[in-house]
Amino acid sequence: MDAPVLEVKNLGVQYSDRDGAIRIVEDINFSVQPGQVFALIGESGSGKSTLAYSLTRLFTPRSGYAVSGEVSFEGRNLLQLNERLLRQVRQSKIRYIFQEPSQVLNPIYRIKTQYSFPLEGSGNSAADHSPLAPADILGSVGIENQDEVLRSYPHELSGGTLQRVLIAMALAARPRLIIADEPTSSVDAPLQYQLLDRIDQVRKDGCGSVLLITHNLHVAHRYADMIAVMYAGRIVEIAPKQNFFKSPLHPYAKALVSGNYLESDSAPNTAPPHPSNMPNGCKFHPVCAKAQSVCRTDEPQLVHVDIDREVRCPFWK
Repeated sequence: MDAPVLEVKNLGVQYSDRDGAIRIVEDINFSVQPGQVFALIGESGSGKSTLAYSLTRLFTPRSGYAVSGEVSFEGRNLLQLNERLLRQVRQSKIRYIFQEPSQVLNPIYRIKTQYSFPLEGSGNSAADHSPLAPADILGSVGIENQDEVLRSYPHELSGGTLQRVLIAMALAARPRLIIADEPTSSVDAPLQYQLLDRIDQVRKDGCGSVLLITHNLHVAHRYADMIAVMYAGRIVEIAPKQNFFKSPLHPYAKALVSGNYLESDSAPNTAPPHPSNMPNGCKFHPVCAKAQSVCRTDEPQLVHVDIDREVRCPFWK
């Protein structure tokens, strides 16, 4: 088997301010294989986006966030790189597609200028990695008036168009890994799968990988190879897609699947606690029908129950 594109070991994220420090993400271990779509699912507040940002320390200076552990990519621990080297990685090797494009795109530059940022000085050029001109790539993500969009500033475009621009910018760089954080949250439903199909096709064509972050199990079911479920800042289950949807193991995962989450954006009443108010022991035990006395005092570890399945619950059977 080829080496993983991304391997995460013992990752944790702590947030500190004048009131003290709290752990937002804890004990994260997983790997993404070449050409794989690895889906990270869970409800809002579970820590998915914080985890995604932490992989390349994508926090603003003096934000209060501190990342620990190891994130291996191309033989290097990203958490040990200086900001200059990390910027090079983000520029060409690992590209993000964010939920809120209006907060990512620079308001003082036209789209055409910002489109070229990922390609400049990175060793990746449109000539080297893509046969498509900027207008053609914008067209491939559903933008019809490409020249007008390229001349525009971000504030002159709708949220849906900006989201499509972000996707096009990520695809143009031909990265080894795309981290897609709810990548279609700003577009209408009919366009969602067109954009996801486009991301998936580029992955297949370029042998890259995708870390797909979503609360929508239907999206995960359609595109993912592996599923990881997050709850309260922890991964509580990892499994191949087919096994996961056929027989989820963790009580929280079972609640998501059995609650018709595939057909609705409404999750069962299992919202994760706030990081500042975590219960002792297993973080899911206050709403878990299988909870035992030990669950209230001891936090379980993520353990292998099969060659490619892991679960954070001793009472999953």
